[in-house]
Amino acid sequence: MKEDASYDLRRSLDEIDTAKANRKADVDLFVHSSKTAPIGLRRLARYGADVVVVWDSEDEGTDAYLSAGLMICKALAVRNAAANDEIATDIDLLEKAIREIERQSSFLEEIKTSSSTIKNGADKILNRVETMRSVFVKQIEALDTQASLLRKLCSKPV
Repeated sequence: MKEDASYDLRRSLDEIDTAKANRKADVDLFVHSSKTAPIGLRRLARYGADVVVVWDSEDEGTDAYLSAGLMICKALAVRNAAANDEIATDIDLLEKAIREIERQSSFLEEIKTSSSTIKNGADKILNRVETMRSVFVKQIEALDTQASLLRKLCSKPV
């Protein structure tokens, strides 16, 4: 994982190319720390045989991106190792699975945003309930005091 704000997408892909050449690899996964990832970088994206993920080690919610990135890399590696038509047919299924994982991962951010909106709305409602409860208590106390005074006035002989 890179926790270095100087890495933009281009530099990340360049480092992937260097790493693949050094390791004689066909597929590579580059993980950006969410603390230093470039603004606008997708949480999970594939660039040919290169996969780039934005992950937050302190947020379990982002583990899905990392897992999806690893699965995509494994699928790409299997595809690259395929040598015959029977395996090539399965590669089509792998390719479809890769596309679906990428598509589904884009919804995670939408779900997180919606959940935050719901949570914020619920917090506002609960705050309003507490404010109203406090006002009710004060008003009831004021009414009780006034009723008690009226009771005393009305019970005095004329």
